[in-house]
Amino acid sequence: METRTADDVIEIMNEILAIDASAVNALLLKRVPCNGTLAEHETVQVRDEGEGKFSLSLLGILNGLFGNIGGDGEKKDWGTIMVISDWDDEKDEATGIQKFMRTEEGWTGK
Repeated sequence: METRTADDVIEIMNEILAIDASAVNALLLKRVPCNGTLAEHETVQVRDEGEGKFSLSLLGILNGLFGNIGGDGEKKDWGTIMVISDWDDEKDEATGIQKFMRTEEGWTGK
């Protein structure tokens, strides 16, 4: 069995994005409701929607596989993999993935 690193997955996800961005966006930008127990998972990334409701995306699951970036900074609990995307300020959500990368290499703010 071949072992894959977060960097391997990032490379593959960028290849898939280049082949069919519409499919990747439809899959990765979709969020589904999840329960509070999953929200408390040590590494899976979920969004707190407020009022005890949470949602999950495939990116949150991928990050669950590779864990948090750790350290002492504000991003210590963030997942290893992030997407660079277009952003809709009115909806406060991503609208189109441009690329995948390591979180510690790419976050500059919204």
